[in-house]
Amino acid sequence: MATFLNRFGVGDALKDTILEARHQLILISPYIKLNPEIRAALSTHFNKPELQITIVYGKNEEDKTKSLSEEDYNFFKRYANISIRYHRRLHAKMYANDHQCLSTSLNLHDYSLRENIEFGILTESKLLDLATQLVNLVVPKTFSDPLDTQAMDFVDYIVSRSTIEFEKTAKKTTSAFGLFTSYDTSKVTTEKYRIGYCIRTREAIPFNIQKPYSTSAYNSWSKYNNPHYTEKYCHQCGQENRSTMAKPVCYNCFKCQ
Repeated sequence: MATFLNRFGVGDALKDTILEARHQLILISPYIKLNPEIRAALSTHFNKPELQITIVYGKNEEDKTKSLSEEDYNFFKRYANISIRYHRRLHAKMYANDHQCLSTSLNLHDYSLRENIEFGILTESKLLDLATQLVNLVVPKTFSDPLDTQAMDFVDYIVSRSTIEFEKTAKKTTSAFGLFTSYDTSKVTTEKYRIGYCIRTREAIPFNIQKPYSTSAYNSWSKYNNPHYTEKYCHQCGQENRSTMAKPVCYNCFKCQ
């Protein structure tokens, strides 16, 4: 069943969606700036490796820290099961857990929560319907609103079309007969794009297509200030490839964005 939420209900629904997550939490917002309340709600899930958290943000391709700050990016990296993703065309805002999905105008941003007039539609997700079916309860077909399934399908679509910037997975191990479950949280992580490379020296630097040089390399380049001067490396993947200040990312990396 779908519920309409006004400006006073949408913030509470967002916090409930975070707090009530057990195995899955998906946060989709082009702009993310965590306020103390949302950060506190998220912090209740530290040391819960059974919870898979997915973050998708977007916009500001030239400087992604304007959409997701380094402080919040590093906060999310502390979780045992986390995927941080990016889509440059993202404008949708959706927040989902194991059993509900909030489709809303609300960014996951302090200013939006404090100042803006927002609204939302809260639905029960298809995951709840699946759980009901597994325990063999007889439920009329009219119980499941098609909007529930459509919302979660669109969440899956957005996640599948985004690119991974950081991913960390806790390996799950179940004992014989399924009596005990443990998680190894020491698994090596995967990180892309937030770390870039100087297009002249391949030194690791923050990813920013407007600043693809290390400090020393930029000082050398700025003497002539030629945006089309050919350099050696792709700013995004670090592989040897023709690049310039005007076009610091190789074709393969550009087409994946």
